[in-house]
Amino acid sequence: MDDTGRALVLAVASQVVGRPVSAEESFFDVGGDSLLAVDLALQLEAVSGAQIDFDFLLDGRTFGELADSLTQFGTGSAAGPA
Repeated sequence: MDDTGRALVLAVASQVVGRPVSAEESFFDVGGDSLLAVDLALQLEAVSGAQIDFDFLLDGRTFGELADSLTQFGTGSAAGPA
């Protein structure tokens, strides 16, 4: 994902977990839990139009990998294999 898209993912993730996050951190590194995962996925879907795969978030992937997956799989499709 381009820098703007990566910044968007980081901004939404920061808002959801309540603190700044980096592209190198995973959702659980920053204190995420299953309820916050739902919130993060819904907010990212709202701003990006992409359907977020919960398993992708729960697998310990970094926010940078999440941002990259939105480009790899294209807007409107799942982030990560279904």
